[in-house]
Amino acid sequence: AENSEYRRLEVSVGLPGSFALQLNVPLTGAYPAEKHPDVLVTAGPNAVFVSELERDVRRAVSELPLGQPVLVELVMQAQALAEEAKAAIEAEEAAVAAAAEQRKQAHAEAHASALEESDDPRYLKDHNIFRGEAINDRKSKFVAHVAVVHDLDRIRTVLAVLRQQPR
Repeated sequence: AENSEYRRLEVSVGLPGSFALQLNVPLTGAYPAEKHPDVLVTAGPNAVFVSELERDVRRAVSELPLGQPVLVELVMQAQALAEEAKAAIEAEEAAVAAAAEQRKQAHAEAHASALEESDDPRYLKDHNIFRGEAINDRKSKFVAHVAVVHDLDRIRTVLAVLRQQPR
């Protein structure tokens, strides 16, 4: 005899921060004696994560014994998998940020190295200052300068060097 009773359970699993997911668990009359609940992950941080988490939660639920309610275990499994996934996502984001910082640093070092090897008269090698082309407008002459500064002492040094340059 088939039981046509059907219930739907919506479960939200939230972790600290903005990381959350939504589970949809349709329950039929065959649950829990004859059938595990179906599990649908209906919301999460991104589509790839949702798909992988749904697969992992379904696998974990299918490994639980039939005949006893598994909803509490389901929520605990989903939360554990979400915590693992959150840690993996955060680690991946940190790795991407670190790689971007390394590329940025390598680019800056390559640029600085190229300038140091340059015989360009606009580059003041001793002070790591780059001088632009002069622009004459009526009776005035404008010259732009670029220098990397990280503290007040470096600013004072750059200004002193620029004041010593011929106009």
